[in-house]
Amino acid sequence: MLNQRTIFAYTHSFGRLARQVGICTAVVALTACGGGDGGSGEMVITPDAPDTFEDASRPEVGKTDIGTERESLGVGDTDFFRFEIPASGILEISVTGTALTRVDAFRSDGSPLPIVNGMVAVEAGERVFVRVSPAPGAGSVGTGSYWLETRLIPDETASSTPPT
Repeated sequence: MLNQRTIFAYTHSFGRLARQVGICTAVVALTACGGGDGGSGEMVITPDAPDTFEDASRPEVGKTDIGTERESLGVGDTDFFRFEIPASGILEISVTGTALTRVDAFRSDGSPLPIVNGMVAVEAGERVFVRVSPAPGAGSVGTGSYWLETRLIPDETASSTPPT
């Protein structure tokens, strides 16, 4: 019997293979709804996270909303997420799941943004890229599914300072 995790892993792998041969795809996750009788099915189409900074920069790829994203990492895999920052403050970044990961942040010009205790200082209107990859030397424990959770903590002084 196929469950949601099996379907996600299969479609995620297919999406990566299809991109390697130049086919645009979307990951399709099927979620069973209802009680123990099998319930009705709901189809959700979720695009796979881009593997490169350049792909994540393309306008047609779309931005990631601040909140929670579910993804998975394979051997040698890297996922990029693009955030359009609506207000100055702190972008809080957390990754949980079965994959042992490394997280990096970048400005739109590709220069690194320092992450301190999972937090990055951001400016209103800034475009920030977050890269999630297997931790160096993690081997097979660097693969698996994960949740990327982001939260914007607005800078109170920026919003309360009157314009000059």
